Amino acid sequence: MTRKHFTPGEVSAALQALEAGVRVPEVCHRFNVSELTLGRWRRKAGLLKKPLEPVVPEPLAVEQAAAASRPAARQPSGMLAS
Repeated sequence: MTRKHFTPGEVSAALQALEAGVRVPEVCHRFNVSELTLGRWRRKAGLLKKPLEPVVPEPLAVEQAAAASRPAARQPSGMLAS
């Protein structure tokens, strides 16, 4: 299968359709490209949305970290929990 080369105008039109709110599957069908190719074009054009702030978990307090490292208390066998 031969590789299709898209003109810069075709790439630009596809990206403009995405920015206009057309859904990705519709753009892929309309321009006869795969979602991977469309994603590559978006990445190269800088159109992928990135989170504003990186998600960093909050550090645990010393007491919480110590409690998390201890195994849970087990009830002796033969006793029923009430």
